[in-house]
Amino acid sequence: MVWSNSNSWWWLLVAALVGVIVILLARKKMKRGTDIVWPAFPENLSWTDAAAAEASLGEIYKYSIGFSNGSVAWYQDRRRPKRVAGFLLRVSALIATVLAGLVPLSKDLGMPEIYPQVSTVLLAMAGVLVSIDGLGGFTSGWVRYMLAQLKIERARDTFLMEWNNMRMVSSERQALLDRAKIFLLAVGKIVDDETQEWAIEFQSALKDLERARKAEAETPRTGALEITVKNPQLVAGWTLEIDGNQRGSTTGKTLAVNDVAIGQRKVRTSGKDVQGNKTLSDEKIVKIEAGVIVARELELS
Repeated sequence: MVWSNSNSWWWLLVAALVGVIVILLARKKMKRGTDIVWPAFPENLSWTDAAAAEASLGEIYKYSIGFSNGSVAWYQDRRRPKRVAGFLLRVSALIATVLAGLVPLSKDLGMPEIYPQVSTVLLAMAGVLVSIDGLGGFTSGWVRYMLAQLKIERARDTFLMEWNNMRMVSSERQALLDRAKIFLLAVGKIVDDETQEWAIEFQSALKDLERARKAEAETPRTGALEITVKNPQLVAGWTLEIDGNQRGSTTGKTLAVNDVAIGQRKVRTSGKDVQGNKTLSDEKIVKIEAGVIVARELELS
């Protein structure tokens, strides 16, 4: 597999474009950017006589319930898409991680050989998926929305019971207005607290992303490899290939190369026997770590 091939980069570009389109469609589906729709506060409330006061109290009651119902409906409408998106992103990241671990074992599992670079790509994809979930706040947003909805519903149920109890035993309008005020402030605080949690979480995700970017920029991307052949006397000379690319040759026992890309690499040594009739070789998968000299032994056969 030659990842520098122009066709491969075109496919990566197409995949990135598809990803952007999917995100935009999901954003539209979830109606991102649409605020909670609350009812308009009743105008021209009158308290001049008992009948007018009763009508005004009824308007206050309807406004209070509409205020809470609008908040509940908003959270309920947006909770499910976040749960689905978070679930898919996390499961996809888990699958990519598992597949990355299986890539070096592909031949042992009876499957066609898979290039080691695929493991690196899969791990990178898993990291990107988790980062998207964190930056988009899908999983955490679903939890926040669910908790906020439950709190508002509990506050609404409490308000309904207390309001009706107060109406039954007392006709004091000031007490009823105070209870409606307390209820509205409670619902507003729940929404404010949830929004504040989102803001803190989003800022934290941005900071984590920036730290990861800086760490990635400062991390060495290559390592070194030292290969020792146990039986070099069987060949006139041998060559070293890494992922199908020749990286050196020698007639000695040891060969070292620098600037080897980190990750799982397929290492192969081969050479003609001293009679020149037969090719002897050996190969294995080697994990290259950044800034580390990895030593391995191979035996030609």
